[in-house]
Amino acid sequence: MSAAAVEHPCDDEPEPMLVTANRLTEQLPGHRVEVIGGVISVAPPPDGPQST
Repeated sequence: MSAAAVEHPCDDEPEPMLVTANRLTEQLPGHRVEVIGGVISVAPPPDGPQST
């Protein structure tokens, strides 16, 4: 890979955070995706019901 490609991997603008969060929600069913303070957080799905 050339140095120019490393410095500028793409010429597109980054997608808005809400678009990224929505895409992650679709790609990771059951996970909780949140945007808090400009940071995207992804939590794994909750554990299934506990047998007692």
